[in-house]
Amino acid sequence: MGVRPPAVAGRFYPGNAAELRAEVTRCLGGAASGGGHNHRGVVAPHAGYVYSGTVAGKVFANTAVPRRVIVLAPNHTGRGARAAVWTRGSFALPGDRVPVDEELAARLIDSGAGFVADEEAHRFEHALEVELPFVRARNPEAIVTPVILGGLDGAECVALGRTLAEIIGALDEEVLVVASSDTVWRLDVPLKPLVSRP
Repeated sequence: MGVRPPAVAGRFYPGNAAELRAEVTRCLGGAASGGGHNHRGVVAPHAGYVYSGTVAGKVFANTAVPRRVIVLAPNHTGRGARAAVWTRGSFALPGDRVPVDEELAARLIDSGAGFVADEEAHRFEHALEVELPFVRARNPEAIVTPVILGGLDGAECVALGRTLAEIIGALDEEVLVVASSDTVWRLDVPLKPLVSRP
C-alpha cells in the first residue's frame, strides 16, 4: 500500500489544485486553519461539492481539526473487506498528499475487533476522499486513518465502535472522528456536534 490516487477529482470536486483550494475556502465560508470547537466526532456529507460542499464546509468550519483524524466512510462499491483500513502511505489529492496515520491504523488492525488491512475497498470509493480537502484546509498538518465500512450488522458496528473508542482513549493526543454520510441536512437548521469535549 502506497499512494492512493484520487478516484473522483474533477467530478465530485475540482481536479485542479488552485480551483480545489478556492472551492473549499468558499465552502468553509473563508474559515482558515485553526480555531473551531473541540468535537470528538462530526458527521459530514460526501456528495459532490456542488450538492453538499456548503454543508460539509459548515461542519468543518465549526470544528477544530487536530493532527490525528479518523475518517469512517460507507462502502458504495461492495469491494474489499467489511471494515477496511488503508494502513500505509498517503491519499493523493490535487496539489496535496494526506499522510496515513500508520501507527493508529496498525492499532486498529492489531485490536482483533475486525478491522482489516485492505486497499480494494478504498480503490474507487468517494465517500472518504471528499472529506480530506476540508480536513487539510482546517489543519495542513493533519494525518488520516482511513476506514471503509460495509455489510456490518448492528452488533458488529457497536463492537467496532467500542474498540475504536478504547484505542482513541489510550492515546495521549486528541483525535477527531469524521463520519462521512450520504445525508445532506437543511442549511437553516443549526448544526450541533454529536459529542463535544467539556
